[in-house]
Amino acid sequence: MALSQVGLERLNTDTTNKIGVDKNLIINGEFIVDQRMGGALTAITPSGGVDYTCDRWHSSNNGGEAARISFQTVSTDTPNSNYRQSIKLDCTTAMGSPSGNNWMGFCQFIESQNISFLGHGTSTAKPITLQFWIKSTKTGTATVQLLRHDASREYLAEYTINASNTWEKKTITIPGDTSGTEAAFDNGRGFKLCFVLFAGSSRHGTVNNWRAQNGAYFGASANQVNLLDSTSNNIFFTGIQLEEGTEATGFQHRSISTELELCKRYFFMIGKDSKRNNNRMSFPFINEAPSNTGGYIDFRFHPEMRAAPTATIGSSLQLGLPQVGMSSHTVSSFNDMGAAGCHFFQYNNQTGSTGDSNKYLRAGFDDNSFAEFSAEL
Repeated sequence: MALSQVGLERLNTDTTNKIGVDKNLIINGEFIVDQRMGGALTAITPSGGVDYTCDRWHSSNNGGEAARISFQTVSTDTPNSNYRQSIKLDCTTAMGSPSGNNWMGFCQFIESQNISFLGHGTSTAKPITLQFWIKSTKTGTATVQLLRHDASREYLAEYTINASNTWEKKTITIPGDTSGTEAAFDNGRGFKLCFVLFAGSSRHGTVNNWRAQNGAYFGASANQVNLLDSTSNNIFFTGIQLEEGTEATGFQHRSISTELELCKRYFFMIGKDSKRNNNRMSFPFINEAPSNTGGYIDFRFHPEMRAAPTATIGSSLQLGLPQVGMSSHTVSSFNDMGAAGCHFFQYNNQTGSTGDSNKYLRAGFDDNSFAEFSAEL
Protein backbone atom coordinates (compact mmCIF):
# COMPACT_ATOMS: atom_id res chain seq x y z
CA MET A 1 0.00 0.00 0.00
CA ALA A 2 1.50 3.31 -1.07
CA LEU A 3 1.74 6.23 1.33
CA SER A 4 0.41 9.59 0.20
CA GLN A 5 2.74 12.57 0.07
CA VAL A 6 1.04 13.99 3.16
CA GLY A 7 1.53 10.67 4.90
CA LEU A 8 5.23 10.65 4.02
CA GLU A 9 5.65 14.18 5.30
CA ARG A 10 4.16 13.17 8.64
CA LEU A 11 6.50 10.22 9.23
CA ASN A 12 8.64 10.64 12.35
CA THR A 13 6.43 13.41 13.68
CA ASP A 14 4.76 13.71 17.07
CA THR A 15 1.64 12.32 15.45
CA THR A 16 3.12 9.15 13.93
CA ASN A 17 5.34 8.51 16.93
CA LYS A 18 2.18 8.19 19.07
CA ILE A 19 0.55 5.45 17.00
CA GLY A 20 -0.23 2.57 19.37
CA VAL A 21 0.89 4.60 22.39
CA ASP A 22 -1.27 5.41 25.43
CA LYS A 23 -0.86 9.11 24.75
CA ASN A 24 -3.70 10.62 26.78
CA LEU A 25 -2.62 11.77 30.25
CA ILE A 26 -6.28 12.14 31.19
CA ILE A 27 -8.09 9.06 32.50
CA ASN A 28 -11.77 8.66 31.58
CA GLY A 29 -11.88 11.68 29.27
CA GLU A 30 -14.90 10.16 27.52
CA PHE A 31 -16.73 9.49 30.82
CA ILE A 32 -17.43 5.83 30.04
CA VAL A 33 -16.56 4.64 33.57
CA ASP A 34 -18.90 5.82 36.32
CA GLN A 35 -18.47 3.61 39.39
CA ARG A 36 -19.61 6.17 41.97
CA MET A 37 -22.78 7.43 40.29
CA GLY A 38 -23.66 4.44 38.10
CA GLY A 39 -25.17 6.72 35.47
CA ALA A 40 -27.66 8.21 37.94
CA LEU A 41 -28.27 11.95 38.30
CA THR A 42 -26.26 12.85 41.40
CA ALA A 43 -26.45 16.11 43.35
CA ILE A 44 -23.17 17.35 44.82
CA THR A 45 -23.11 19.81 47.72
CA PRO A 46 -19.79 21.68 47.67
CA SER A 47 -17.73 20.72 50.71
CA GLY A 48 -15.07 23.39 50.46
CA GLY A 49 -12.63 21.02 48.81
CA VAL A 50 -12.83 18.06 46.45
CA ASP A 51 -16.10 16.26 45.70
CA TYR A 52 -15.78 13.24 43.38
CA THR A 53 -18.31 12.56 40.64
CA CYS A 54 -17.66 10.34 37.59
CA ASP A 55 -14.44 8.32 37.93
CA ARG A 56 -11.31 10.48 38.26
CA TRP A 57 -13.30 13.74 37.97
CA HIS A 58 -14.27 16.04 40.80
CA SER A 59 -15.90 19.33 41.59
CA SER A 60 -13.44 21.72 43.24
CA ASN A 61 -14.50 24.87 45.08
CA ASN A 62 -13.61 27.45 47.68
CA GLY A 63 -15.23 26.98 51.07
CA GLY A 64 -18.57 25.53 49.99
CA GLU A 65 -19.87 27.86 47.30
CA ALA A 66 -23.54 28.80 46.94
CA ALA A 67 -23.86 27.18 43.51
CA ARG A 68 -25.14 23.63 43.29
CA ILE A 69 -24.63 21.15 40.45
CA SER A 70 -26.10 17.77 39.65
CA PHE A 71 -23.85 15.50 37.58
CA GLN A 72 -24.79 12.69 35.21
CA THR A 73 -23.05 10.71 32.49
CA VAL A 74 -25.14 10.54 29.31
CA SER A 75 -24.87 8.61 26.05
CA THR A 76 -27.63 10.49 24.20
CA ASP A 77 -25.84 13.85 23.89
CA THR A 78 -22.36 13.76 22.35
CA PRO A 79 -20.68 15.78 19.57
CA ASN A 80 -21.06 12.92 17.08
CA SER A 81 -21.37 9.14 16.94
CA ASN A 82 -17.63 8.68 17.53
CA TYR A 83 -17.96 9.72 21.17
CA ARG A 84 -19.66 7.22 23.44
CA GLN A 85 -20.58 9.37 26.45
CA SER A 86 -20.39 12.87 27.91
CA ILE A 87 -20.92 14.30 31.37
CA LYS A 88 -23.69 16.78 32.06
CA LEU A 89 -23.35 19.49 34.72
CA ASP A 90 -26.84 20.76 35.54
CA CYS A 91 -26.95 23.98 37.59
CA THR A 92 -29.64 23.50 40.25
CA THR A 93 -28.80 26.53 42.43
CA ALA A 94 -27.41 29.59 40.66
CA MET A 95 -24.29 31.47 41.70
CA GLY A 96 -24.73 35.23 42.04
CA SER A 97 -21.99 37.61 40.95
CA PRO A 98 -18.71 35.99 42.04
CA SER A 99 -16.44 38.17 44.16
CA GLY A 100 -13.30 37.86 46.24
CA ASN A 101 -12.12 34.26 46.41
CA ASN A 102 -15.26 32.68 44.95
CA TRP A 103 -14.18 29.89 42.60
CA MET A 104 -15.47 26.59 41.26
CA GLY A 105 -14.06 24.19 38.70
CA PHE A 106 -14.51 20.74 37.18
CA CYS A 107 -11.15 19.04 37.56
CA GLN A 108 -8.90 15.98 37.42
CA PHE A 109 -5.65 15.26 39.27
CA ILE A 110 -2.91 13.48 37.29
CA GLU A 111 -0.43 11.31 39.16
CA SER A 112 3.05 12.80 39.19
CA GLN A 113 4.86 9.70 37.91
CA ASN A 114 2.60 9.82 34.84
CA ILE A 115 3.76 13.32 33.89
CA SER A 116 7.37 13.42 35.13
CA PHE A 117 8.66 12.36 31.68
CA LEU A 118 7.60 15.80 30.41
CA GLY A 119 10.49 17.32 32.37
CA HIS A 120 8.58 20.26 33.77
CA GLY A 121 10.81 22.17 36.15
CA THR A 122 13.86 21.54 33.93
CA SER A 123 15.41 23.21 30.90
CA THR A 124 14.08 20.43 28.65
CA ALA A 125 10.43 20.78 29.65
CA LYS A 126 8.08 19.57 26.90
CA PRO A 127 4.93 21.31 25.66
CA ILE A 128 1.53 19.66 26.02
CA THR A 129 -1.71 20.09 24.09
CA LEU A 130 -5.23 19.93 25.47
CA GLN A 131 -8.31 19.19 23.39
CA PHE A 132 -11.90 18.90 24.55
CA TRP A 133 -15.49 19.24 23.46
CA ILE A 134 -17.87 21.51 25.37
CA LYS A 135 -21.55 22.34 25.07
CA SER A 136 -22.81 25.16 27.29
CA THR A 137 -26.00 27.15 27.69
CA LYS A 138 -23.95 30.19 28.72
CA THR A 139 -21.58 31.71 26.16
CA GLY A 140 -18.48 33.85 26.66
CA THR A 141 -14.83 33.55 27.68
CA ALA A 142 -13.86 30.76 30.05
CA THR A 143 -10.60 29.50 31.55
CA VAL A 144 -8.62 26.29 31.64
CA GLN A 145 -6.21 26.09 34.54
CA LEU A 146 -3.29 23.65 34.70
CA LEU A 147 -1.70 23.48 38.13
CA ARG A 148 1.70 21.91 38.74
CA HIS A 149 1.62 20.74 42.34
CA ASP A 150 5.29 20.05 43.05
CA ALA A 151 6.17 23.63 42.15
CA SER A 152 2.90 25.37 43.12
CA ARG A 153 2.79 26.91 39.66
CA GLU A 154 -0.12 27.33 37.26
CA TYR A 155 -0.89 28.13 33.65
CA LEU A 156 -4.13 29.90 32.70
CA ALA A 157 -5.53 29.82 29.17
CA GLU A 158 -8.72 31.31 27.76
CA TYR A 159 -11.16 29.76 25.32
CA THR A 160 -14.44 31.08 23.93
CA ILE A 161 -17.85 29.44 24.02
CA ASN A 162 -19.32 30.91 20.84
CA ALA A 163 -22.81 29.41 20.53
CA SER A 164 -25.35 28.42 23.17
CA ASN A 165 -26.20 24.73 23.54
CA THR A 166 -23.89 23.75 20.67
CA TRP A 167 -21.02 21.26 20.77
CA GLU A 168 -17.70 23.02 20.08
CA LYS A 169 -14.19 21.57 20.01
CA LYS A 170 -11.38 23.54 21.67
CA THR A 171 -7.62 23.10 21.45
CA ILE A 172 -5.01 24.73 23.70
CA THR A 173 -1.22 24.25 23.60
CA ILE A 174 0.69 24.86 26.83
CA PRO A 175 4.48 25.38 26.78
CA GLY A 176 6.73 23.36 29.04
CA ASP A 177 7.45 24.99 32.39
CA THR A 178 11.20 25.40 32.81
CA SER A 179 11.00 27.01 36.26
CA GLY A 180 10.23 25.72 39.74
CA THR A 181 10.66 22.33 41.34
CA GLU A 182 10.97 19.38 38.97
CA ALA A 183 7.96 17.07 38.83
CA ALA A 184 8.71 14.05 41.00
CA PHE A 185 8.54 10.44 39.85
CA ASP A 186 6.18 9.39 42.64
CA ASN A 187 2.51 8.65 43.31
CA GLY A 188 1.63 12.15 44.51
CA ARG A 189 -0.15 14.97 42.71
CA GLY A 190 1.45 16.01 39.43
CA PHE A 191 -0.95 18.14 37.37
CA LYS A 192 -4.42 19.34 38.22
CA LEU A 193 -6.46 20.20 35.13
CA CYS A 194 -9.48 22.42 35.82
CA PHE A 195 -12.28 23.84 33.70
CA VAL A 196 -13.21 26.98 35.64
CA LEU A 197 -16.96 27.52 36.10
CA PHE A 198 -16.79 30.92 37.83
CA ALA A 199 -14.22 33.02 39.69
CA GLY A 200 -14.07 36.12 41.89
CA SER A 201 -11.64 38.96 41.23
CA SER A 202 -9.10 37.75 43.82
CA ARG A 203 -8.55 34.70 41.62
CA HIS A 204 -7.75 36.66 38.45
CA GLY A 205 -4.33 36.19 36.91
CA THR A 206 -2.45 36.72 33.68
CA VAL A 207 -3.04 34.21 30.91
CA ASN A 208 -0.72 32.33 28.57
CA ASN A 209 2.28 32.08 30.86
CA TRP A 210 3.42 29.93 33.76
CA ARG A 211 3.33 31.76 37.08
CA ALA A 212 3.59 31.07 40.80
CA GLN A 213 0.26 30.01 42.24
CA ASN A 214 -1.49 32.83 44.12
CA GLY A 215 -1.07 31.42 47.61
CA ALA A 216 -3.21 28.31 47.97
CA TYR A 217 -5.79 29.63 45.52
CA PHE A 218 -6.66 28.39 42.05
CA GLY A 219 -6.68 31.05 39.34
CA ALA A 220 -8.78 32.19 36.39
CA SER A 221 -8.76 34.81 33.68
CA ALA A 222 -10.22 38.22 34.49
CA ASN A 223 -12.58 37.55 31.58
CA GLN A 224 -14.01 34.36 33.10
CA VAL A 225 -17.77 34.12 32.54
CA ASN A 226 -20.07 32.81 35.26
CA LEU A 227 -21.26 29.55 33.72
CA LEU A 228 -23.56 28.88 36.69
CA ASP A 229 -25.53 32.14 36.84
CA SER A 230 -28.91 30.49 36.16
CA THR A 231 -30.66 27.23 36.96
CA SER A 232 -31.38 27.03 33.23
CA ASN A 233 -27.67 26.48 32.56
CA ASN A 234 -26.21 23.13 31.54
CA ILE A 235 -22.61 22.30 30.65
CA PHE A 236 -21.46 19.14 28.86
CA PHE A 237 -17.89 17.87 28.39
CA THR A 238 -16.38 14.96 26.49
CA GLY A 239 -13.31 14.02 24.44
CA ILE A 240 -10.85 15.49 26.94
CA GLN A 241 -7.28 14.66 25.98
CA LEU A 242 -3.96 16.04 27.28
CA GLU A 243 -0.89 14.86 25.38
CA GLU A 244 2.76 15.59 24.80
CA GLY A 245 3.55 17.89 21.89
CA THR A 246 2.14 20.91 20.11
CA GLU A 247 -0.46 19.09 18.04
CA ALA A 248 -3.89 17.77 19.02
CA THR A 249 -3.91 14.28 17.53
CA GLY A 250 -6.98 12.06 17.22
CA PHE A 251 -8.78 11.37 20.46
CA GLN A 252 -7.76 8.07 22.04
CA HIS A 253 -10.89 5.95 22.45
CA ARG A 254 -9.71 3.40 25.01
CA SER A 255 -11.55 0.13 25.42
CA ILE A 256 -13.93 -0.06 28.39
CA SER A 257 -11.74 -2.75 29.98
CA THR A 258 -8.62 -0.57 29.76
CA GLU A 259 -10.37 2.56 31.05
CA LEU A 260 -11.95 0.66 33.95
CA GLU A 261 -8.60 -0.85 34.92
CA LEU A 262 -7.00 2.62 34.98
CA CYS A 263 -9.84 3.97 37.14
CA LYS A 264 -9.64 1.14 39.65
CA ARG A 265 -6.15 2.25 40.65
CA TYR A 266 -7.94 5.12 42.38
CA PHE A 267 -11.39 3.69 43.25
CA PHE A 268 -12.34 0.06 43.87
CA MET A 269 -15.57 -1.59 45.08
CA ILE A 270 -16.82 -4.91 46.38
CA GLY A 271 -20.52 -5.78 46.36
CA LYS A 272 -21.16 -3.60 43.30
CA ASP A 273 -20.21 -3.88 39.66
CA SER A 274 -18.88 -0.88 37.72
CA LYS A 275 -22.44 0.35 37.05
CA ARG A 276 -23.36 0.08 40.75
CA ASN A 277 -25.57 -2.97 40.34
CA ASN A 278 -25.50 -5.28 43.35
CA ASN A 279 -22.95 -8.05 42.77
CA ARG A 280 -22.92 -10.94 45.24
CA MET A 281 -19.45 -11.88 46.45
CA SER A 282 -18.13 -14.04 49.29
CA PHE A 283 -14.74 -13.87 51.01
CA PRO A 284 -13.73 -16.69 53.42
CA PHE A 285 -11.85 -15.61 56.52
CA ILE A 286 -10.46 -17.03 59.74
CA ASN A 287 -11.74 -15.67 63.02
CA GLU A 288 -9.04 -14.20 65.25
CA ALA A 289 -10.47 -15.86 68.40
CA PRO A 290 -13.96 -16.86 69.63
CA SER A 291 -14.25 -13.79 71.84
CA ASN A 292 -12.65 -11.25 69.50
CA THR A 293 -14.17 -9.10 66.78
CA GLY A 294 -11.59 -9.47 64.06
CA GLY A 295 -10.90 -11.77 61.14
CA TYR A 296 -7.95 -12.59 58.89
CA ILE A 297 -8.80 -12.36 55.20
CA ASP A 298 -6.89 -12.64 51.92
CA PHE A 299 -8.29 -9.53 50.29
CA ARG A 300 -6.44 -8.08 47.29
CA PHE A 301 -6.98 -5.07 45.05
CA HIS A 302 -6.86 -5.68 41.31
CA PRO A 303 -5.05 -3.69 40.05
CA GLU A 304 -2.83 -2.45 42.87
CA MET A 305 -4.13 0.93 44.04
CA ARG A 306 -2.17 4.18 43.97
CA ALA A 307 -1.68 4.12 47.75
CA ALA A 308 -3.25 2.59 50.83
CA PRO A 309 -6.94 3.52 50.40
CA THR A 310 -9.61 4.73 52.79
CA ALA A 311 -12.71 2.55 53.10
CA THR A 312 -16.39 3.48 53.08
CA ILE A 313 -18.46 0.56 54.36
CA GLY A 314 -22.14 -0.03 53.69
CA SER A 315 -24.41 -0.61 56.68
CA SER A 316 -25.19 -4.23 55.79
CA LEU A 317 -21.81 -5.61 54.79
CA GLN A 318 -22.18 -8.75 56.91
CA LEU A 319 -20.70 -12.03 57.94
CA GLY A 320 -22.26 -15.36 57.03
CA LEU A 321 -22.09 -19.03 57.95
CA PRO A 322 -22.89 -21.84 55.51
CA GLN A 323 -26.69 -21.99 55.29
CA VAL A 324 -27.04 -19.82 58.43
CA GLY A 325 -27.37 -16.06 58.37
CA MET A 326 -25.30 -13.76 60.60
CA SER A 327 -27.01 -10.45 59.90
CA SER A 328 -26.18 -9.14 63.38
CA HIS A 329 -22.47 -9.20 62.55
CA THR A 330 -21.60 -6.23 60.33
CA VAL A 331 -18.15 -5.14 59.16
CA SER A 332 -16.95 -2.02 60.96
CA SER A 333 -13.46 -1.48 59.49
CA PHE A 334 -10.69 -2.83 57.29
CA ASN A 335 -7.31 -2.67 58.99
CA ASP A 336 -3.68 -2.61 57.93
CA MET A 337 -4.61 -1.80 54.35
CA GLY A 338 -1.89 -1.29 51.77
CA ALA A 339 -1.96 -0.45 48.09
CA ALA A 340 -2.10 -4.17 47.22
CA GLY A 341 -4.76 -5.31 49.68
CA CYS A 342 -5.83 -5.99 53.24
CA HIS A 343 -5.34 -8.95 55.59
CA PHE A 344 -7.53 -8.05 58.58
CA PHE A 345 -10.96 -6.56 59.29
CA GLN A 346 -13.16 -5.96 62.32
CA TYR A 347 -16.87 -6.47 62.86
CA ASN A 348 -19.62 -5.64 65.34
CA ASN A 349 -21.77 -7.64 67.78
CA GLN A 350 -19.48 -10.54 68.49
CA THR A 351 -21.00 -12.90 71.05
CA GLY A 352 -18.18 -15.39 71.48
CA SER A 353 -20.06 -18.15 69.67
CA THR A 354 -18.48 -17.87 66.23
CA GLY A 355 -14.91 -18.77 66.94
CA ASP A 356 -14.48 -21.25 64.10
CA SER A 357 -13.06 -20.76 60.62
CA ASN A 358 -16.14 -21.88 58.67
CA LYS A 359 -17.55 -18.45 57.83
CA TYR A 360 -17.30 -15.73 55.23
CA LEU A 361 -17.76 -12.03 54.56
CA ARG A 362 -20.65 -11.51 52.14
CA ALA A 363 -21.15 -8.48 49.91
CA GLY A 364 -23.73 -7.43 47.32
CA PHE A 365 -26.75 -9.05 48.97
CA ASP A 366 -28.62 -5.74 49.15
CA ASP A 367 -28.05 -2.08 48.26
CA ASN A 368 -26.02 -1.40 51.42
CA SER A 369 -23.90 -4.53 51.37
CA PHE A 370 -20.76 -3.03 49.85
CA ALA A 371 -17.42 -1.41 50.53
CA GLU A 372 -15.69 1.34 48.57
CA PHE A 373 -11.94 1.91 48.63
CA SER A 374 -10.59 5.28 47.52
CA ALA A 375 -6.97 6.17 46.82
CA GLU A 376 -7.67 9.39 44.93
CA LEU A 377 -5.03 12.08 44.79
